[in-house]
Amino acid sequence: MCSQLTDLGLTTIIKCCPQLTALSLQETSITGELFPELSQNCLSHLKDLDLSQCENLTDFGLINILKCCPELMVLDLRDTNISGIGEFFSEHCCNNLQKLSEINLKWCNSLTDLGLKNILMLCPNLKVMNLTNFGFAKEMFSDLTIDNMSQLVDLCCMGCEMLTDNELLTIIKSCSSLKALDLAATSITGELLSELSLNYLPTIEDLVLRRCDKLTDLGLVELINKVGNNIKVLKLNDANITGEIFAQINISFSPKLEHLDLTGCTKLSDFGIFSFIAKMGHQLRILKASHTFICGENFGDNFCWENQSKLEQLEFNSCPEITDLGLVAMLSKFGTNLKSLIVSRAKLSLIRCENLVLKNLPALEVLHLSSCPKLGDDGLESILDKCGPRLQSIEMRSIDISGESFQYLSIDASQLQRLALTSCKKLTDIGIIKILNKLGQNIKFLDLTRTQISGESFVEISLNSPSLEELFLSGCKSLTVRGLSLILEKFGGRLRRMILSRTGISKEMISEQCLEFCPLLKYSNIS
Repeated sequence: MCSQLTDLGLTTIIKCCPQLTALSLQETSITGELFPELSQNCLSHLKDLDLSQCENLTDFGLINILKCCPELMVLDLRDTNISGIGEFFSEHCCNNLQKLSEINLKWCNSLTDLGLKNILMLCPNLKVMNLTNFGFAKEMFSDLTIDNMSQLVDLCCMGCEMLTDNELLTIIKSCSSLKALDLAATSITGELLSELSLNYLPTIEDLVLRRCDKLTDLGLVELINKVGNNIKVLKLNDANITGEIFAQINISFSPKLEHLDLTGCTKLSDFGIFSFIAKMGHQLRILKASHTFICGENFGDNFCWENQSKLEQLEFNSCPEITDLGLVAMLSKFGTNLKSLIVSRAKLSLIRCENLVLKNLPALEVLHLSSCPKLGDDGLESILDKCGPRLQSIEMRSIDISGESFQYLSIDASQLQRLALTSCKKLTDIGIIKILNKLGQNIKFLDLTRTQISGESFVEISLNSPSLEELFLSGCKSLTVRGLSLILEKFGGRLRRMILSRTGISKEMISEQCLEFCPLLKYSNIS
């Protein structure tokens, strides 16, 4: 960043670049107040202007700069000290901002409600506005019903702690074209939206309600009924909802929800999540419920689940209460078209038994089951046996497998490209050979970080022409020089990236092996 750049220096530069279309002045020392000395045509082609973190920029200076930019479309004023107040913000520069479609006012702590209103009056075609951490003043915001807000399609109010239901009502009434609305970490409850008619703002497709601590179940229902007709993405991360109210209400429209994020909703119950999905999930493709306490076992049969087969991604990271029966119950409902299954820190063993019958997962492409200490060879084989030929990525980090029974596995792994077995402490040399003989023909990425393999069994590997491009062996303390030689002799031909730090093998020896077996290697970490 050119922190010492001043108005005079900038003037000199701009006069030499009359065709500029994009200009970044981030963290410079300009004020903008000398810009009347510039020719009006010096920035006549400018479309994108970044003034973020220009602490010396003044309101008067900003207007002077904008007068020179009749074609401006994108303006970034993040973390500046502009207030938007003063006689400079008048209609005489309105023509210069006719084409402005995007403005970033994030962290503009000096900006006032009146100042925001003045800025909006100058931007009749504004489409995107970021107001992160803007301090709404209740006594003035009621007057902020501005025609120019009706053009907005994307509004971010993240971190605006003073924004309550009253301010939200004003936004909804003013922004009739809104498609994306971010209300993360605001003070809304949603309950006052009852005064709006149903489907009041049917244009919204992306609604973010992360960390809205005051949002209630009833308020969420009001929000969805009033603005949820076309919502495709709903993010409720860390909200205090249970979801259970959805079992008692009727949705007045056909839901179009495709992406539901419930990460961190620690009060969410099994009954709540299933009630929510039963009412809103007919088109659902992505469901994230990481860092919750659902177990899945109460997955009731009293809901209509016929439409849930469109689900493609299930994510349950750090869900310590998920059990074998719970996962099986969910997969029985959602498994048909599932492409990605991610579960970690759960009580899974998946050991075959009479009551544990996994459904086939014919479309699965990504399978990540990490930090499940009860999951061993038998459990892993039971789920891999259900995977179809589309599987592309397997991550089994910190699980209790040895790999030694994998010769009995029946799976088509022709599409598999990524295999990660990081920190699988019981993985043996014989086990990794059996795993690779079954799964490794076409893998391009192999991560064996912090395993106990020595590599000396790789002489028994039966792969014909491995296509491995990335190999991670960091922290493999048992790896021997001979073992490394055997691994690289088999896999080094196409290897482009390798991590071998903290193995105990000298840099000189590793370099020698790489020169002999890895002609395409571009990056290696052998510290």
